This record gives sequence, structure tokens and C-alpha cells, in this order.
Amino acid sequence: MTTTPFFKLLFIGIFAFAAAAVQAQEAAPAKVPAKSEKQAQRAAKKEQVAAKKEQHYQKQADELGLSEDQQAQFRKIDAEYQEKIKAVRKDNQAEVEQLKAQRQQAKRAVLNAEQAAKFDQKQAKKAELKEKKAEKKAAKKQR
Repeated sequence: MTTTPFFKLLFIGIFAFAAAAVQAQEAAPAKVPAKSEKQAQRAAKKEQVAAKKEQHYQKQADELGLSEDQQAQFRKIDAEYQEKIKAVRKDNQAEVEQLKAQRQQAKRAVLNAEQAAKFDQKQAKKAELKEKKAEKKAAKKQR
């Protein structure tokens, strides 16, 4: 089987191009992300957090059957207590837990009886998962 000069030249050209590309990658210094790239990464992270928060609110509204007014009240309560928690988090973890409990009570006050029952079930399940996680963490520390 004979190969035409065109295919030989094409093969040599591709090989030379690939070798030059590999050599250029090895010679190039590692690129440090520029400030604008870091800013873009931070912005993307903020967008992800905002999207996740929005999903949380929607899931909560769907599960509890919240009205638009109740959803707005929940958001307002979260924003208010988030600021309070942020202010004391550095100083006193016990106070943070107290504020979180107050936030749950404020949310519960917005709900009707059926919604409150569902809310209590969700909170109990959440507390159970938190306790299991703490137990696993303690067992891991003992090893």
C-alpha cells in the first residue's frame, strides 16, 4: 500500500503541531488566577448560594403550603435573625442557639395548625440528623 505525498505531509504537520503544543505547555509558567478571575469565582459562588437559598424557600413553601404573605414573613424573619446571629456568633455560641430557637418560634407563629404540625415534624427530623452527626463526630474523635 502506498501513501500519497499529501498524507505524508499532513501526518508530519500534525505531529509537528502536537509536539510544539506540548512543548509550549511545558515551558509556560503556571498561571496564577488574576484578581478579576477571583472576583468572578466569588460572584459565581454568591450566585450559587442565592440559588440554593431560593430553592430552600421554595421547598419550604411547597412542603408547608405557605401563602405569599407567609413566605414574605419567613424571609423577613430569616433576614432579621441572620443579622442578629452574625453579630453574636463570634462572641457566644449559646446566644446563637437561643436566637435560632427564637427564629423557629417566630416562624411557627406565622403558621396555621396544620402547617405548624408539618413544621414541627421537619424540625424534629432536622434535630435528629444533627444529633446523629454529632455522635459520629464524637466517635471519630475517640479513635
